[in-house]
Amino acid sequence: MLNPARSSPGRLRRGLTVLAALFALASCPAWRGMALAQSVPDSVTLEGNWFQRELTRLKSFPHLDKAYRLLAQGNRSEAVREFQSYLALVPGDTKVQELLAGLLAEEGRAEEALRQAEAVLAERPGLPRMRLIRANLLVRLGRDDEAAKDFEQALADGGQDRELALQAASGLAGIRLRQGRPAEALALLEALDKPVPVTSPVATLLRAQALVALGRPVEAQALLAKSLEAAATPQDKAEVLDLWAKALEDQGDLEGARERLLESLRTAPGRAAALRALAENAIRRKAPEEAVEYARQAEAAEASPAARELAANALLLAGRPREAAQLLEKMAAETAAQVERDRLTLRAANALALAGDDAAAAEAYARAAQSGREPGALEGLAAAFERLGRFQEAADALQKALDAFPSGERLLRLAGLRNKAGDPTAAARLVERALAGELAQEARAMALEELGLLQEEAGKNAEAAEAWKQALASRPGDPTLLARLAAVSQRMGDIRAALGYARAARDAKPDLETTSSLAVLTALSGQPGQAAELLRQALPMAQGRPEEQADILERLAVLEAMTGRHDLAAQDFVKAYDALPGKGSPELLAKAAGEWLAAGQDGQARAVLERLLRLPGLSREVRAQAQAREGALLLRQGDMARAAASLREALGSGALPRLMRLDALASLAALEQREGNADKAVELLEQAMREGMEPWRARLSMGLALFQAKRYAQALEQLQAAQRDRPGPRVSLAAARCYEALNKPGLAIRAMLEVMPRQSGLSEEEQREYFFALGNLYAQTQDERRAAEAYRQSLAYREVPAVTIRLARMERLLGRPEEALHLLRQAQAQAGMLPEQAQAPGSRPVETALADAPPSARAPKAAPGQQGAPAAAAPGARTEAPAEARSTGEAQRDPTASPASAPAREQASAAQDGVRPVRVMFQQSPSGDAVLLKGVPADARPAVALFDAPWRLVVDLPGEWTIETPGAAPPAGNIQRVRAARHPGKLRVVLDLAEKPGGRALESTPEGLVVRLSR
Repeated sequence: MLNPARSSPGRLRRGLTVLAALFALASCPAWRGMALAQSVPDSVTLEGNWFQRELTRLKSFPHLDKAYRLLAQGNRSEAVREFQSYLALVPGDTKVQELLAGLLAEEGRAEEALRQAEAVLAERPGLPRMRLIRANLLVRLGRDDEAAKDFEQALADGGQDRELALQAASGLAGIRLRQGRPAEALALLEALDKPVPVTSPVATLLRAQALVALGRPVEAQALLAKSLEAAATPQDKAEVLDLWAKALEDQGDLEGARERLLESLRTAPGRAAALRALAENAIRRKAPEEAVEYARQAEAAEASPAARELAANALLLAGRPREAAQLLEKMAAETAAQVERDRLTLRAANALALAGDDAAAAEAYARAAQSGREPGALEGLAAAFERLGRFQEAADALQKALDAFPSGERLLRLAGLRNKAGDPTAAARLVERALAGELAQEARAMALEELGLLQEEAGKNAEAAEAWKQALASRPGDPTLLARLAAVSQRMGDIRAALGYARAARDAKPDLETTSSLAVLTALSGQPGQAAELLRQALPMAQGRPEEQADILERLAVLEAMTGRHDLAAQDFVKAYDALPGKGSPELLAKAAGEWLAAGQDGQARAVLERLLRLPGLSREVRAQAQAREGALLLRQGDMARAAASLREALGSGALPRLMRLDALASLAALEQREGNADKAVELLEQAMREGMEPWRARLSMGLALFQAKRYAQALEQLQAAQRDRPGPRVSLAAARCYEALNKPGLAIRAMLEVMPRQSGLSEEEQREYFFALGNLYAQTQDERRAAEAYRQSLAYREVPAVTIRLARMERLLGRPEEALHLLRQAQAQAGMLPEQAQAPGSRPVETALADAPPSARAPKAAPGQQGAPAAAAPGARTEAPAEARSTGEAQRDPTASPASAPAREQASAAQDGVRPVRVMFQQSPSGDAVLLKGVPADARPAVALFDAPWRLVVDLPGEWTIETPGAAPPAGNIQRVRAARHPGKLRVVLDLAEKPGGRALESTPEGLVVRLSR
């Protein structure tokens, strides 16, 4: 098959250097193909006596003479064999050694030519012309560093041979140009001008290239133009124009090169070299048919096998490999010499393989391999069998090639085939055998990499890692090896090492694969935020690859959910679905709805669920997931009947994933609990626990349900079990509520003190309420000093009049009346910050507000001698109210809130005949406005919505309410007024706004519900 290097730009650049060596070879008498009788030159010294020398001449003459005649006929392959036979008798004929090396190179057997040159130089290192040939062969093989040393040595050993010096300097200059060292190249060429200026077209062109690289294009063009003017004959001018065209091609100016070649052809018509160059130029310009036309003209101009082969090459380059194969097979059939026939058949087989006809290619490879002279035929046969999936036959063919032509590279290829044939043990032995032999550094690294893969397939992760580490020492920074080491380290459980390798792989090659792999390992190491950022960086790399985009978006959504950014997770799930129009998984929309619910964005969740349920052909699983999330949404919005129906339908389908089923059971239990069916809630939670709900979660939920069912002892038992499973602040607070309900304030205080509020993840408002409740419990046990300290800590978060009043009472009971009076004045000032208390019609004066606390909170300690009498009730203390009254208040209490919350208790006791009062109070801060709906308990489930034209915020409070201050005038700010109206089963509060708020939030506080609007 055509070697792509022959027509690449790099090949053309190297061609300028190789051309010098070929000019030298062309000066040999035999190279011109003169079919004259030849014998051993007199300059060659033969060993032995006179008779032995003459006998050697006699034996060698037929081989040398036949070789020259074959060469004249264009049969180079057979000529090579005859030259080799001759040199076996006369190894000292250096001219023929040089000629043979050149012929092998022209036959595409550069490696064999190199071995030939190295064998001669090993015996006679002082042959500058042979060293020059080896240098050019090394250039052809891409080994510039070694070639440069040979060019330098040839220059040093060449003496006064000006032609050799020109060729060596030109070759070395070409290497320096490729190495990006044009100044050195130019210096080498300029040194040749002494004592006589050089007129070599090759040297002239190299000098022009150096000038272009140094930013001196005008001088370069002038130099070429001067050479063209100095050319004496049309042939000389044509050669300069050919070289000029190559220079333009090197600069990327293909059209300019084409014009020069056409001018060359007009200057010396019919030149095959120009026609070949035009064919190659047409290929680079993506004009394949033009290339074939010029190749056909070159074939007609030369009328030789070489010209016909050039036409086959053009067909290959034009993407017409089947036609090329037909031409090559025809040439092979017309060739008498077996070696040449095998070579052409091999090329035809390569063309058939390129055409995708592996069966026909295998037959051609088999014919080319019959003589056993072509290792490439056996290798091609193995490759064809491998593509056909016939791995055992492929391995057998490559085994024959290995037996005939041993090499480490073939051992490695054979190992791969043995592995594919199902014998990994034999494959591993072959790789180890290759490693035990002589391998080049790159081949050794490849062998170690292959050995690691085999060990990995055998489940030997440690051995695989060791092999890849050794390979990495030879190929430091190799992204493939680093990625393999990252994967095997992960499987061995060493996430830290895996992360290190993955980072190094991404640094070496920051593409989609390495970035995604690093993101996965980063997530596994417990850094979901950083993993999400890596996936965001990977997303643009997947542009135009929708499947990979969808996969990245889905993984990104999962990571966003892990970090609590549920709104971003929902958006990414929707984007992942939309990335594959008509092919996206509906389950992605179901997940998006769940994330919108977790983000508190009910409207967005509703929209996604509606979109999902409209999709045709939903599976039972996806429909059940959508119904479960719809039930959670309706539960949040207070639509109990529809929520229960959706949840029960989802559970009844039997198609929910286990975790979602447990969530649905928990949601249904919460619904039953909210409806007052605590026993039913307990049954559902017990079922969830039997089905595998996490014990801690189940026990906590069970404890809360039992608390609401007033089964305080059983609730406490469940909460204590939950605390043992997973200690946490909210479990301790719920246990404290149970102790309080069981009239055990001391134990309630102990449970409260287990919580470290500032280190427990509680919000500031929760911490304020915590200290307020703790103060109430201390007051209940008549520990005024600790109660005062807890109240002060509560006030440190936010000044609330009710807390200040309680602190004043504790100071009075502690015998500090002046401090108590000072605190009462502060409370009066704090209450004065609420404008409607002073301005709203029907509002009560501040003095009345200061007296809002129950009288029991103001009672002094029992006097000595009265210890047997019941102590006056402290804030939050139990009183002997009728059971009905107590149940009315306690049924609304949230056991996870801090215990002894006086405002909540007062609001519950204030409800009469099922109608509860609510007061509107305004607050302002630099960040925005707020409305306190005082009297709304923490367990209320308000619904909120924002409307425009005009802007207004609507808050619906389920239940029966009375409001004291409808139409109250607010202070200057975004809230213009507040309106309220009673509707069946709810109270609607409307906030008329001046403009759209920056954001909104609802916050339950001990005093009531706060609606915050940011600017």
